[in-house]
Amino acid sequence: MLVEEVMTEDVKKIEETATVEEAAKQMAELKISSLIVSKGDELAGIITDGDIIRNLVAQGKDPTKTKVKNVMTKEVIMVKPDLELSDAIEIMTEKQLKTLPVIDGNRLVGVVTMTDLCSAQPKLVEKFSHAILGKKQKPVAG
Repeated sequence: MLVEEVMTEDVKKIEETATVEEAAKQMAELKISSLIVSKGDELAGIITDGDIIRNLVAQGKDPTKTKVKNVMTKEVIMVKPDLELSDAIEIMTEKQLKTLPVIDGNRLVGVVTMTDLCSAQPKLVEKFSHAILGKKQKPVAG
């Protein structure tokens, strides 16, 4: 299974010049834990709930005055849509990430999140069982 089969294409973004308060409100309204940060048409970073806790709240900064660019993660790990999902899971686990932006060339085409992975689990289990057991399964009990 490939990343493109489970990724979210409707990427939620915020400009790097927005305040952290604006980012937090948008994340709360959308019930998501991260936003892609843009600088015009370019990907500038990602802001997560963890970034807000570590880089704003824990440091006593004012969310109404602090810009997203001062709190966000700038070095973003990205993947391609044709990456095997198992490889994406390995990256997310190893780097302790909840969100991976998906790029095709230089264009952001989606994100894959832990929620996407959980939603895909039934498909993964089905593919795995077909690979191991074959398409025809015998009934367990009559």
